[in-house]
Amino acid sequence: MKRKLRPVLGLALAAAVVSVAVGVGSSVASTDRTSSNEIVIGATVPLTGALAAFGGQEKIADTMLVNEVNAKGGITVDGVKKKVKLVILDNKTDPNVTTTQTRTLILQDHAVGLFGNIAPPLVIPESAIADQLKVPMTHHTPIQAWLGGRKGGWKYSWDVFFNEPQMTTTQYRAANLVKTNKKVVLFTDTEPDGVVMGGLWAKNAPKFGYTIVAHETFPVGTTDFSSYIQ
Repeated sequence: MKRKLRPVLGLALAAAVVSVAVGVGSSVASTDRTSSNEIVIGATVPLTGALAAFGGQEKIADTMLVNEVNAKGGITVDGVKKKVKLVILDNKTDPNVTTTQTRTLILQDHAVGLFGNIAPPLVIPESAIADQLKVPMTHHTPIQAWLGGRKGGWKYSWDVFFNEPQMTTTQYRAANLVKTNKKVVLFTDTEPDGVVMGGLWAKNAPKFGYTIVAHETFPVGTTDFSSYIQ
């Protein structure tokens, strides 16, 4: 079932991005950007740096999605089938680089839509540029952490991810399926999603009979946790 659904969902996602891009009517995402035989979708992902493990998987997924769309003939724009060109840049897990690359993808590579990634520190600045230049993007990042980047929300950035409070309670319910001493040590990073998730785990622990005996925080990229464990 998953194998059958993936091409359909991939085609729908890519089509949605391009459809919105063509329809917004802004100076950046204008029809002339889809006038050639191909449509450009951009992605700035962490292929190096602390979040490279995520970026590598995102590159694979984005590439598979575009290949599946193109294998079906591409996306229909104004009655004409157009192939999708995917431009992927390595943001090195750097929000500043992400900001610059997002502008580059839109203004120089002429991307009409963007694929984001999983990390709020990178998705937030990318969302800001997408809103500024009125180019749609989709991504999969922790929702509350992402929304914390702008109180008023976003107009050109769409998140497809789980709800953190729901995830937190589900994890505790799953833990209750086995016998434990119900004592928990939290290890969370200092990025927005780590802060949100750490707070939710600590808040919900008593409701499910758990005690947080320690809560250790660390910067993203930390590989030696011996000082926290000893």
